[in-house]
Amino acid sequence: MTKKLLGTTALMAVSFVAAQEVSAAAVAPALSISGNARFQAMGVKNSAKGSSAADGDAAANPRNGVGSYGFTQTGEMRFAVAGMAKNGLEYNYLIALSGNTGSSTSVSENRIEFKGSWGALQLGDTIGAQDLMMVDAVNVIGGTGGFDGSWLDAFTQPAGVFAGDSMVGDPGDATKMSYFTPRVAGFQFGLSFTPSSRHEGAEPLTQSADTSSTVSNVITRKNFGGALNYTHAFDEVGVSATGAFLSGDSKASTEENAAKVRAYQIGGLVTYRDFQFGAGYIDNKKSTLVDSLRSLGTDAGKAWSFALGYTYEASKFTVGYQQSKTKVATGASDAKGKFWSFTADHTLAPGLGVYAEADFIRFTVPQAATGGDASVNGGTAVFASGASSAPVPTALGTPGKKSNTGSVFILGTKISF
Repeated sequence: MTKKLLGTTALMAVSFVAAQEVSAAAVAPALSISGNARFQAMGVKNSAKGSSAADGDAAANPRNGVGSYGFTQTGEMRFAVAGMAKNGLEYNYLIALSGNTGSSTSVSENRIEFKGSWGALQLGDTIGAQDLMMVDAVNVIGGTGGFDGSWLDAFTQPAGVFAGDSMVGDPGDATKMSYFTPRVAGFQFGLSFTPSSRHEGAEPLTQSADTSSTVSNVITRKNFGGALNYTHAFDEVGVSATGAFLSGDSKASTEENAAKVRAYQIGGLVTYRDFQFGAGYIDNKKSTLVDSLRSLGTDAGKAWSFALGYTYEASKFTVGYQQSKTKVATGASDAKGKFWSFTADHTLAPGLGVYAEADFIRFTVPQAATGGDASVNGGTAVFASGASSAPVPTALGTPGKKSNTGSVFILGTKISF
């Protein structure tokens, strides 16, 4: 998981610093290049076979009920141009190019940043303060990141089960403005504002209200994401903790009203010598759910997680766990997720490493989620598939898919520079 600054006060801060007389020599913008490349061999076993015979042939779709294997290749090139004005104002521009040849998007990050004694201001397409400043179990887990890693490239997440390490309603890398305060007495605060989760780059502003091409047909608007982090080190112990929130409006592709985004996340990380321990909790309340789902008593899920890591010379070993539950409907059992991850990473040379990951996953959903429980919603699926169905947040799995138990195994190599 990538752990990566709003308001007019941030712009005022930039203007204020620019007006100060600071004794510093200007530094001309200079280019630096960094990046990484990954190659992975993946094996997977799903138990889910889809919601009905018409839902897909398991033989034709290996994600549905059969063992499968394959290779994946991805990477990223990051070009950064940084300089400094005579008054001490630091400025930089970053563009990150994706190495995923199967993606239609070639730019994964594109933003400008200003920094000074007043803090930092980021402008552009990048993740928000709530993601950048979070520390939790994922900061410990090696490999691809366990429950926030590559498993979803191969494993079917059924309807109603929450998984991952981002709050429902997170605008991702949509165009935003973020401000980070300086760190004072160990504390730092960050706040991000995203006008629309649908808008990226130089797209027309009319795109900001378009829900037709989004995966879940729900977008968020006037989205604020904030985080408060505390970091301290004493002797051989390091402690870091973060509390984060999301708040905003939601718009669905249907005529229904969608609930406002109201979610929060807390996490912590403790290090001692060669040991690391991280833990986290997410509560999504009813974020982005439409009226027809909320009237049934549905919520957007909550999850808790932990991870323990040990570093020995050039190797690191970790175990991580996430458990989640989602209220499907009043009178129905909860949808639940249990996710164990075991990882091993080894550095062969500077910038060159190999890793292994084994994920053991159990996702269970009640009959009401996919239909057939006459006592709930008249027997109609709460999380149904089809164009006329209620929009469902992507973090809650694939509508129509039933309970799934299985495993994902990953062997990979990574070059970083």
